[in-house]
Amino acid sequence: MRVLIVIDVHVPYVLAADGEVIRSVADAVRHSCKRGDFICIVEHRSSRPVEPTHAAVTDCVASYEHWERLMKSIWSASDEVHEMLDRRKITATEFVVCGAVAHECVVDTLTNLRLRHPEVPLTLITSACLSVGETPYDWAGAKVSLNLNLVEQL
Repeated sequence: MRVLIVIDVHVPYVLAADGEVIRSVADAVRHSCKRGDFICIVEHRSSRPVEPTHAAVTDCVASYEHWERLMKSIWSASDEVHEMLDRRKITATEFVVCGAVAHECVVDTLTNLRLRHPEVPLTLITSACLSVGETPYDWAGAKVSLNLNLVEQL
């Protein structure tokens, strides 16, 4: 089963100004719902106040049954995804990843997924990844080192 992993699409990581990224994430979630993919919405929990995932994204899964909200406390979400796959007895045929913050949480999740599941294809939705600052993250090095498929949208 293909697994869409949406990382940290909540305040303080994304704000109203990040509307284009949020729309791209919501589009990916809607596409995955139509395909019947499993969707993991990951939220980072820390000592500071953190709001839930942006409603534009969670509204897409409100009536969908193949999704789960996962909580992480470090940059990578791979441990939480791996535990959920084991618990639900899901065999991932592909991981599709998007979210925030590209240079930390997204990269660490991709790196650890590659280590844990070297045989499973990894796809990154570049239009649905928030980078810090004005400059988008340069995925060229990660594409080669992690054997990533880069797509603009699903």
